[in-house]
Amino acid sequence: PEKYRIHVSGQFPKKVNLQLLMQYNLTGGIVVEPKIVTKPAAKIAGYELKTTCREGKNLQEIPVFWATMTQEQFAVLHKQLHVVQHNMLGVCFPVDSTTGDFSYVIAVEVHDYEGVPAEMFRGEIAEATYAVFTVPPVESIGPEFSDAIQGTWKYIYGTWFPDSGYEFAEGK
Repeated sequence: PEKYRIHVSGQFPKKVNLQLLMQYNLTGGIVVEPKIVTKPAAKIAGYELKTTCREGKNLQEIPVFWATMTQEQFAVLHKQLHVVQHNMLGVCFPVDSTTGDFSYVIAVEVHDYEGVPAEMFRGEIAEATYAVFTVPPVESIGPEFSDAIQGTWKYIYGTWFPDSGYEFAEGK
């Protein structure tokens, strides 16, 4: 209960639906409403995986992508680049609504592209209003990490978004 109260930002806590936690494999975590924020445009740099939503291929490839990231790659992101904050980002660039193809990037926000290796992805996240969810904490980047991220996405798309009253902004 104490952990739950910390994450609800002083609001009266909603009743926890334990079945949702099990359904979306959010063990050890809590499901809270997102923070709705307007974020300015941001430059990012990182490692790219080209994948697709077809036949759930992205649900298989993205966890493997995270699992194959090396300490050296993380060091490049955090020590070689001009980072705004040392938060890790997992960003989809843009999903083609016809084919389902997109680029998934493990990245950091950067001030500029100086020092970014040529083989690394460079992109900009558009200024927009975002629903920011927190993925339940996990011990390591492994199967639990992937399960927590995928469970959060399933919760967002299967439960929260359909009833939220929000719409996707094309290209953002």
